[in-house]
Amino acid sequence: MGKVTGDSPQPEFDLECQGDSVRIRLLRPDFIARSEARRLLANLENVREIVVDFRDVRSVGQGFSDEVFRVFANRHSGIVIHPEHASPAVLAMIKHVRPTAPRETPAH
Repeated sequence: MGKVTGDSPQPEFDLECQGDSVRIRLLRPDFIARSEARRLLANLENVREIVVDFRDVRSVGQGFSDEVFRVFANRHSGIVIHPEHASPAVLAMIKHVRPTAPRETPAH
């Protein structure tokens, strides 16, 4: 299992890699921009599953959600992306950009 933390002065996320699965724990309360999503998903084109843990996230912007759950998902259709521990507001934004968004995965 490998662990990587985002490179910004204040880390944005934690990555845990296990085989062809990646768990991403978001470390800030708000993620708004597409650029944040692109940093989050950089170099993850070869995994089969991405679990995004929204535990401490209050809100996500349409650009962030769209980049993760529609743009990246469409470009890499073989990768399954699951939200986890998302608030109702975060889940609503995910469903807004991708109405067929998978249900939140249960806590492990």
